[in-house]
Amino acid sequence: MTPWPPPPPPLGPTGGPGDVGGPDPTAEVRNWAVVAHVSGLAVGLVASPVLAFLGPLVVHLLRRDRDAFSAAHARAALNFQLTVLIALVALGVLAVPLVVVGVLTLGLGLIALAVLLVVATVLWFVVPILGALAANRGEPYDPPLTLTLVRGA
Repeated sequence: MTPWPPPPPPLGPTGGPGDVGGPDPTAEVRNWAVVAHVSGLAVGLVASPVLAFLGPLVVHLLRRDRDAFSAAHARAALNFQLTVLIALVALGVLAVPLVVVGVLTLGLGLIALAVLLVVATVLWFVVPILGALAANRGEPYDPPLTLTLVRGA
């Protein structure tokens, strides 16, 4: 006879809310998760930052039905790259008004725009690297400042 209600599923090693649960991921699964994060940078540097979401998207489509760990990392990387794409589009739309304000404020607006661009570029490099390192360690990763556009099943 089975107990009612059934016991909750076991939590993963950290027991956190973003934890995918289950045993420690294998080396192959961790490698796919690392590729999900690094592929966004690779595509962005080789082709264009606008297309950087394609790398994590391919990994997500390949791994979403095979294992939860690499699928979760691929979703996180894809959400981050889509957030970057939205920010690029918004910055492109705001570039003309910001340049006009920069000219009217004798360059102060242009300095603010330059600082925003530097911060965004640093984040675009650092966040995927941190995600790849977490994936390599077998840990879950939730990128900061990221919109959740692609959800898990």
